[in-house]
Amino acid sequence: MEKYGLVKAIYQLSTQKFKDNKPVLLSYSIIKILQTNKYGDPATKSFIESTLSAKKKQQAQKAALAKSRTQKRFQMKPSPFLKKMSEMKEETGPKCVTCEDGYLTKPAEILGLYVFSKK
Repeated sequence: MEKYGLVKAIYQLSTQKFKDNKPVLLSYSIIKILQTNKYGDPATKSFIESTLSAKKKQQAQKAALAKSRTQKRFQMKPSPFLKKMSEMKEETGPKCVTCEDGYLTKPAEILGLYVFSKK
């Protein structure tokens, strides 16, 4: 992992919050280029992928812990509705901006489109 010290530093910079976003945006762009460049080093790509997946897993564990704490604090039991909602697939196509329903959740209903134009 020592050989990826620079990549790790760039990744850590891309996750920071500064008043001046230029270094963060630049480092984020570098990480995306290293991740998606088909001519790049496969070992670097796999390092970035493993780092990103570890970060996502850590965030999911943190969210689950916070959820369980809140449920314990309010002595809530998971409702069947919430269980059903967590089992639903995420919409991938066009969806409503307000309710986030689309063809996956309501295939029989028509999805309306709104356009804002300024002359």
